[in-house]
Amino acid sequence: MVTPIRFSSHIRFVSLDTFNKLPLDIQSDCDMVSPESVQTSGIRMCNAGGVTTPAGAFRFHLYPETRKHRWRYSGDPSLNADPKSLRKAGERIVELLNSLRLTGPGRFTQRGLLIGGDPKYAASRDYKLYLEKLFTTHQIPFSKFWGRKKGNESHIFYDVANDTWTVFAQVLNPNKPVDWVKSVADLNECFQEVVLAPGDTLELDGKLISPEVLQNAPFQQAETNTLRKQPTDVL
Repeated sequence: MVTPIRFSSHIRFVSLDTFNKLPLDIQSDCDMVSPESVQTSGIRMCNAGGVTTPAGAFRFHLYPETRKHRWRYSGDPSLNADPKSLRKAGERIVELLNSLRLTGPGRFTQRGLLIGGDPKYAASRDYKLYLEKLFTTHQIPFSKFWGRKKGNESHIFYDVANDTWTVFAQVLNPNKPVDWVKSVADLNECFQEVVLAPGDTLELDGKLISPEVLQNAPFQQAETNTLRKQPTDVL
């Protein structure tokens, strides 16, 4: 059966119990193109997401490295991202994009997702802006749930066959041990920036949310990037 060419993705936010019932597989947690599914978890100050086509997908989960701190962030939040680390991440994503185009029906069916990040850290903002420019340069529409608030974390899973991102995004609630995004108000509690790409659909607590509702929500914008020289040559 030929998979129909699609120009949209479905994004649904679910409880942790529902997320854990997915066919999670450590093999799909690698930075490589998969014809079935991709996933990553524990997204906090990292910038994560993926790129999809009807034939496959890949994910990324990028730690905001600085020149002084790598793999383990404990430094000054005003420190910018290390340009070499940004360049390396960009090169790998471009490699995966090229690989995905060889397996898919064409570049214009690609869709993207960007999630996570912490606006308090300059390096995290640098990675976000770099990824946004990469998506734009390669003409990839992408939905964005960026800038965590109150220390929440997220997990994501993409099913190629159903063209669906399943997301668990934690809502910190003192009255519940584990709470999750069930409404636009909850999204505003979790993320500073929420943008739904044209054609993508959003499901919260089993209900479809119209783009107009998101446009009218009071989402804040993260601070402007301060990185003086971004390595854009790999884009």
